[in-house]
Amino acid sequence: MAVSRKMWVFLVAGGESFAVQTRGNPAMRHDGSRSLLRCLCTDVEASVLEETMRRHGATVSRSCPDESAEQRSEREHVLSLLGDGRPFPCTRCPECAWFDPHVEGLCGAGLAGAPGWTADAIASAKRIGRHHEDFKSCPLQPKDAQLASEA
Repeated sequence: MAVSRKMWVFLVAGGESFAVQTRGNPAMRHDGSRSLLRCLCTDVEASVLEETMRRHGATVSRSCPDESAEQRSEREHVLSLLGDGRPFPCTRCPECAWFDPHVEGLCGAGLAGAPGWTADAIASAKRIGRHHEDFKSCPLQPKDAQLASEA
């Protein structure tokens, strides 16, 4: 039986600065003031994260907001594509401009233009703002594709 991952939200206040990370998620950083952190993880992982944050002297409140039927369906779709309990192709995906839960590979750029993104849309997006920066720094992108994007 697969262990269900859910989106957990942590409200963290005080204590010392820290960074914590669970597999398949970007690092969550707290600067010692107030932070609102999110992580896609199991109930057990959320408990471990909360305890780790408290060991740094922080006050922590965590919750798992209710999902709509549509959100639950989308989360289950993404997780079914990945299998093996790995939430995302890489830890940068949740914050990447190219992440797209509606395409099979979840990514329009890092996985070399997954079906669902037209060649024109990819070429246009590679040239602007956040899409450009995320494309250049994608660890899943073949090096020759990164060099071609510089041209």
